[in-house]
Amino acid sequence: MELESDSGTLSLGQKFSLIFTSPSRVFTELERNHSWLAALLVISLVSLAATLPLLSKIKHMAS
Repeated sequence: MELESDSGTLSLGQKFSLIFTSPSRVFTELERNHSWLAALLVISLVSLAATLPLLSKIKHMAS
């Protein structure tokens, strides 16, 4: 199976939306352009946003 190759680069928004539908395309783009820092930042922010609402429940269960 061959991936489609685009001559342009993907924007941050395109990378974020494609990570759910075509992750191999996003990872190929990250490997080609070495712009992994933006992707890491997005993943970190999403993880933090998912964790913050659960912190009080985690603290309650730990004590």
